[in-house]
Amino acid sequence: MKAGRPSWTAELMAFFRALESVRPAASRLFEDPFARHFVGRPFGALLVVAGLPGGATAITRVIERRWGGPLGSAVCRTRFRAALAAQD
Repeated sequence: MKAGRPSWTAELMAFFRALESVRPAASRLFEDPFARHFVGRPFGALLVVAGLPGGATAITRVIERRWGGPLGSAVCRTRFRAALAAQD
C-alpha cells in the first residue's frame, strides 16, 4: 500500500460491490449504495460503462476470464454476510 492511497485490493472489492449494485434489481444479489464512492477514476469509468445496456455483463466476463473467481467470491461473501445479519 502506498502512503496516502487506499490499497488496490480494497478498491477492487469496492468496485466488485458497486458492479453488483448497478445490475437490474431483479438480477442483483444485493445493493451497496456506498461502494461506488470508494473507487477511483479508472474503476469509476468502468461503472459508467457497467450502467449501459450489457455493460455489467461484458465487464464481468472480462474480469472472470482474467482473474477467474474474485468477483464471484466477493459478491457471494457479501450476500452471505447480509443474510447472516438479517437473521439477528
